Amino acid sequence: MEIVQDIMVRNLDVHELNSLIGKAGITINLIQYQIFRHVGFFGLLLLTIGSSIAGGQRISYTTPVIIVILFFVTAPSEKVMGMTSPFRIAVDRLGQFRQSQKNNELYRAICQLKNLAITKADRPPGSAFILEQLKKFTDKIRPTLNQMQQLWLMGQKDQACEYFGRSIGTPEAQSFASIIRKLDELNPIEMKQQMVLFQEVMRRQRETERMKNNMRKSNLIYSICMLSLTVILLNFMVVGVIIDMIQGLSSIE
Repeated sequence: MEIVQDIMVRNLDVHELNSLIGKAGITINLIQYQIFRHVGFFGLLLLTIGSSIAGGQRISYTTPVIIVILFFVTAPSEKVMGMTSPFRIAVDRLGQFRQSQKNNELYRAICQLKNLAITKADRPPGSAFILEQLKKFTDKIRPTLNQMQQLWLMGQKDQACEYFGRSIGTPEAQSFASIIRKLDELNPIEMKQQMVLFQEVMRRQRETERMKNNMRKSNLIYSICMLSLTVILLNFMVVGVIIDMIQGLSSIE
């Protein structure tokens, strides 16, 4: 196994890449990804060549070249020719999407906490009850809440909050954990104020992120338009040069 690992992930920071894959929500490790990638590459290559031979057709180089390009593009590396690799870009995007989903669940959880503070104003609920209720409105972060609740019930409240913030891995999660830590010390009015403040901060962050996404989309569309325009202009230039060359050769003859 060590030989396979050395061949398939050499020159890579395996632990860092495994961490990135995990944050992206991918359920396989780097070695499994590499095995799947190599098997898929050779399988597609053999299938393409075999289909051409079986059909009695001439082997086209286009499809094998595309497969080879895809094989190198999907390599699990940090950089390609000094630029961020497609693999890293894809994993980062998946990680950002997953964190966004977790933050959305945190936002809903905050709404529930605020509702509990309002409806239970005469009898403030305990922190253990609140944690149990929060699990009913979460999906992505429910396993983390389960582990947090276990530590909490064992009296390890600081460790529980630290674990939650570290596992989710977002600033919002750390702020949420600090609020949970103070639940037993806050009266319902104070808890409601904390929830409203936290909701407002998250709302502004979501608006900022939405604006950034719109800006990225606009830049992408602009880049595609400029690239298309450049290709069209180059095409006209090439056609013009070729026509001039043909006319020049005709005049010489």
